[in-house]
This record gives sequence, structure tokens and C-alpha cells, in this order.
Amino acid sequence: MSGGEKEGVDSPVKEKDELYVVLQDAISECSTWCSALGVDLNAIVGSNLVFSQLSLFDSYADILMANDHRKQFVVYDNTIDALYEACKPEILGRRKNYPLVAIIRYLREVLDGRADRDNLDSAKRRISQLLDESIMTKGKVGCETSVA
Repeated sequence: MSGGEKEGVDSPVKEKDELYVVLQDAISECSTWCSALGVDLNAIVGSNLVFSQLSLFDSYADILMANDHRKQFVVYDNTIDALYEACKPEILGRRKNYPLVAIIRYLREVLDGRADRDNLDSAKRRISQLLDESIMTKGKVGCETSVA
């Protein structure tokens, strides 16, 4: 043991190496879970297109939005993102070893955009419904008053 090391204390290099393993495990688990749903993240890795040009993201988002799979995907993304951040700055030189990180992140952004649109559409429908009810109620009151 060198003079700077203490017994029972992991070195920072060993801790980072362990983080890489945990990150890779989280990515693999997410990829396996997605594959079981019909979302093949590795199909995107093989594509030479820019993410925004891939229709796969839209179809994968449809799959994940169905049956409320979005929540579990968000958990995977949050975990992977936190582990990736913990591996910085050293991981930046290893980016090509972790292509699924960017794919998972982008798919999450597509999902979030869809969820925001769905919430906005739902709010618009509810406002329209409330306005219709308000107009109908006022119309009935006005008619009853004029008849009396």
C-alpha cells in the first residue's frame, strides 16, 4: 500500500470504474425492458440519421405512452442521467462506449413533449367544455327570466 492510501478506502479511480459498471447495467436493463415492449433502442444506434429525422422516436414514444409505460421509462432515464453525470468529466472521452445514453435522453424529450401537448389539449378541451356549460346556463337563465 502506498503512503497516500488508507486501508478500506476505495480510490477515486476504483469508484469511477464501479460507476461505469453500474451505468452500463442501468443502460442494459433499460434496453432490455424497452425491447420487451417492442422499442429497439439499438436500431437507432445503427442509423446514420440525425435523431430529429428518425420516425422511430415517434413510434417508440407511442408505445411508451400506451399503458402508462412512460413513468417507468422516466425512472430509467433519471437513473441513467444521474449516473452519467456522476461519471463526468472522465466519461466524456468514452462517449462512443455509451451511445444509448443520448438515445434514451432524446426519447425522454420526445415523451415529455407529447405529455405537454396532451396536457395542453386536455386543458383546452376542459376550458371549451366549461365555456359551453357557462353559455348554456346563461342562456337558460335569460329564457326563464323573459318568460316570467
